[in-house]
Amino acid sequence: MKTTLKILYGLLFLLTAFWLAAGFYMLFKEVKAEIFWPAKIIAILMIGNAFIFLVLAWGVWKKKKWLFYPGLIYLAINVILSIADQLGFWDFVGLGISLITLIFFYKAKAVFKETKPA
Repeated sequence: MKTTLKILYGLLFLLTAFWLAAGFYMLFKEVKAEIFWPAKIIAILMIGNAFIFLVLAWGVWKKKKWLFYPGLIYLAINVILSIADQLGFWDFVGLGISLITLIFFYKAKAVFKETKPA
């Protein structure tokens, strides 16, 4: 189980870095005037996505039971939204990392059921 958790931490931090990079790239990328604000809003949402993955990593580290199902649902939604997007190279990279993270998150379910001794 320790190996699964280490891999899960790594994947969650990789997703955090991936979405931060994508978000800041979009935030500072020059775009046409007519799509300026939509592009900036999407960039902020990407950075928010990175923050949520960081919170998930913290929850796994602290073994927060209440975070398992919301985390699983959030990862599943992230996978579905990645598929629904126009699929380019970076979309496939993000989809692959998200899918693998979803699998490892589910495999770590036992960690969330552990209780700490009183």
